[in-house]
Amino acid sequence: MLGGITRTLRQAARERFIQPHYHVYVRLNGGAEHRVALPKCSLDAEFAADPFLFRHKGETYLFFEGLYADRGDRGRAKGVIGCLRQAGDSWIDCGIVLEEPWHLSFPNVFEVDGRVCMIPESGQSGAVSLYECVEFPSRWKKRCDLIRGGCNYVDAAMVVDDGTFFISVTPDAPHRPELWMADRLDGPWTKHPQSDNVSSTPMLRRNGGAFVRDGGRLYRIAQDCEGAYGRRVLCVPVMVVNRTQYAEGEPEELSSAVDWPQPLPYHTYNRVVTDKGLLEVVDRHYYTVKRGRALLSASFWYVVDSLTYFFRKARPATTAS
Repeated sequence: MLGGITRTLRQAARERFIQPHYHVYVRLNGGAEHRVALPKCSLDAEFAADPFLFRHKGETYLFFEGLYADRGDRGRAKGVIGCLRQAGDSWIDCGIVLEEPWHLSFPNVFEVDGRVCMIPESGQSGAVSLYECVEFPSRWKKRCDLIRGGCNYVDAAMVVDDGTFFISVTPDAPHRPELWMADRLDGPWTKHPQSDNVSSTPMLRRNGGAFVRDGGRLYRIAQDCEGAYGRRVLCVPVMVVNRTQYAEGEPEELSSAVDWPQPLPYHTYNRVVTDKGLLEVVDRHYYTVKRGRALLSASFWYVVDSLTYFFRKARPATTAS
């Protein structure tokens, strides 16, 4: 029990006192990479994570996880989904397009049968949820929960093969990654009979972007979280995926699979084909300790929530008479 309490307090301290910074970089047709700077808006200019590219009516959009500039959620930060539209060499702010009472990230945007959909990470809600765009790109409506279980699911990636929908998703540790399938996007979804063939090693268990088709090969993009969160991105060849079979090959470095070096930690990788060619996107991250008012706020809420946690644990259990 003491070990569990120590881990809980350590995790809470890391969430409150450490300031994450994420920057997005794009490159066109394998050329030089360029940082996408957030225009002045209500979001923190030093935090743009989980970038996904999407083409709509001839224009390119970048959806990402953002944080409000004050990062003021009880000393922690709650993610929202922001969007940028490409205009030449610059990007125009489309505002915050999706926010929920819980944390959102990993805005996996795609189109199916004329429907523009998103499956963001919404693990704190306990479900993998489907959203549909009702006014692009700013208005989204939740349609249904695709997967719901007794854990928090993170970073869902979907691929369609021969009319069947497949979702790779990772429950909170220590659960294994899972593979689900359905005949229709809206479901019902069932677990794949070879779901256990999705690698469960820390190096490969968590997705780092949408599935990628390159040169006739299908890759599952994975975050290497062995030893530290989001150390690098790996491309995992999917050797076979159908209603009865799923198998993965040996992972490849991003630098060898798509020829993009990783001099610093990369966290996600995505791509889209534009009228000018292949546009690719990654994010890099680093951390600092909070300072000033943010540190005071985090300290206050850390003490309050820690005491609340201890009192709840100390409260004797009651039984119904």
